[in-house]
Amino acid sequence: EILDNYFRFYACCNPIHAALDSLAETLAVLKPKPEEVALVDVQTFGFASGMRNAAPPNYFASKYSLPHAAAVLIARGGLNFGDIDDSALTDPVIAGLRPLVRIAEDPAMTARSTPTLRPARVTLKLKDGRSATAARENSVRDTLKADPEPQVRTKFRELAGAHLTTAGMDAIEEAVDRCQDWKTMAALIEPLRQHAR
Repeated sequence: EILDNYFRFYACCNPIHAALDSLAETLAVLKPKPEEVALVDVQTFGFASGMRNAAPPNYFASKYSLPHAAAVLIARGGLNFGDIDDSALTDPVIAGLRPLVRIAEDPAMTARSTPTLRPARVTLKLKDGRSATAARENSVRDTLKADPEPQVRTKFRELAGAHLTTAGMDAIEEAVDRCQDWKTMAALIEPLRQHAR
């Protein structure tokens, strides 16, 4: 079951990841400052297009808001756990960007969407007239056949760092690397006890 697990590298709802990957591509091309953004035009499949609340009322709702996640990506440069946190809800830069994200369902994308196909197209327009468009049939994460180990380890450290010391994270990684040799769960539980913050 552990080997079949799915790791999300954006800390938000999976159906909007293809749109966010597309936005990331356009940001890499144009490299705008948040105040230079005029519009983020998103075309996507029906289910994802419904995640359009530009004023999520709480942390949980923010994970299902494409305008919020897009604004966080523009303002903070990432969508890790530490980027799309409680502070993002009240960040004035992010709040100013959310209404600039316009979302529409593309019926052709809806027609070809499946549980494993979640298409999106994003056009980023800047106030100086420059624009860039990117499209994906699925998120970068979903196109990977296996979990890229460096990203999984980075995600582990980001999440575990709130609860474990650096030595503890090292010990857990070492323990998991040799899990096939465990006789009991103590090999994992003891480092957790010893190195808790």
